Amino acid sequence: MGSRTVPTAKKTLNRATDMKMPVGSSIKPIAVYAPALELGASPASIAYNIPVPISGWKGSDGKDTWPKNYGGKSYVGPETLRTAMNKSHNVGAAYTLMNYVGIDNSVSFLHAMGVDDDHIDATPFGLSMGSSGITPLQMAVAYGVLANGGVYQTPISVLGISDSEGNVVWDGHAHQERHRVFSASTSYMIVDMLKTSAPSNAKVSGQTIGGKTGTNSDQKGVFFSGMSGYYTSALWIGHDNYKALASSSTGNGAAAPLWSSYMSKIHKAKGYSNRDILDGSASDYGVVKVTTCAVSGQLATEACENDAMGYGTVTDYWRDGTQPTVYCQMHTTQLICNESGMLAGPTCTNVSYKGVVTIPVGHPLYQWIGTKYESELQTYLGTSVTDGSTTCQLTHSTVWTDDTVDEQTDEPAQTEDVSSYVSDARRLLSQAASMLNTMDRTSEQYAALQSAIINLETVLQTSPTQSQILDAMTTLTLAMAGL
Repeated sequence: MGSRTVPTAKKTLNRATDMKMPVGSSIKPIAVYAPALELGASPASIAYNIPVPISGWKGSDGKDTWPKNYGGKSYVGPETLRTAMNKSHNVGAAYTLMNYVGIDNSVSFLHAMGVDDDHIDATPFGLSMGSSGITPLQMAVAYGVLANGGVYQTPISVLGISDSEGNVVWDGHAHQERHRVFSASTSYMIVDMLKTSAPSNAKVSGQTIGGKTGTNSDQKGVFFSGMSGYYTSALWIGHDNYKALASSSTGNGAAAPLWSSYMSKIHKAKGYSNRDILDGSASDYGVVKVTTCAVSGQLATEACENDAMGYGTVTDYWRDGTQPTVYCQMHTTQLICNESGMLAGPTCTNVSYKGVVTIPVGHPLYQWIGTKYESELQTYLGTSVTDGSTTCQLTHSTVWTDDTVDEQTDEPAQTEDVSSYVSDARRLLSQAASMLNTMDRTSEQYAALQSAIINLETVLQTSPTQSQILDAMTTLTLAMAGL
């Protein structure tokens, strides 16, 4: 069953129920992202799509490593779980599995959705990259769990049996096993993610569609699992002998259009009008929208909004009660050299205030500071990720004026060496900015501290004397103490 060629024998192979071909990235919503949401994450939670080792993701040498994104590139730095799933970034999925879910939890959720051990590759690669050979029927059932408010129903092929007088002899629905796998809030969030993930090639005219493509390694099969307000369906295209398809074959280019074709005919034949996949609003499912930092995932601050790398903030759904309560502890507002992108030094003149990132102790990425991977952290998070005190080392040209010439010698005037005081001042500014991010913005102390920060930053933009720097630092210290 399911072949494009004439069968040579009957009742020997049902490709919908018997095949064990890998499903590719179609596994990510059911084995990675829905479990992550159920365990407290959000579509706005952060995965670090950076080429650094992921704890628990072992290479052939037994050491931690990371998978390749499709095509070997697509490293983008911090990204939300929604983006990681929509873009099908393998590093994002691997990070989410290992940091938000775990192997055992992922397998348990697959079991609850009706997938047995014979069809699960219980490894990081099998669960997040899709080397698990889950059948099309099992995939359709699992996606049905997501679209059914998180409730599993045993698949049935016979709806019921009636006698010649219309009396129901056997009711298939009455014999279905039902149990909850995911909360209603998780169902709402993952379905919303799937709506934004479904490619245009899978569209069904007049219907709301959600779904996820899958492409096996070396084009040895393509997959699409999707849903409408009425049905879920899963489709695999490939060869029984695992022969590769054309090099251009993908889940988006081959599986999604075929899925769209037969699903369009089904909905048209039934005369179905558009219906959302899940009825009701976000509030009915206990989810709320919150604006968070696109780097830390914590509540956003002004420094997050003005991130020097352009990451900014994100507004997305959280299960009410799980949303962050702490403001971002990675961003501080600093004076940045616009030429180097580093913290401004004493000779920098082209400067602006930006939010910069410092990786705190205990963060999953902190372990890579001081290693060969530190340069990758700086590439994707900025040069100040280590300790927030690395200043610009460029030699900037200085414009000399009449005021800089000594009248007696006609030589440039000698200036004080205040570099150490400038460094101390910048460290104090970093501490003050962190403190400011945690304060009530309507309080008098917030206004006083902000004013003192601006005063010291203004002083540092000039050619200050030692005395001017110390005076401004004293004012700031007093403001931090609330005096």
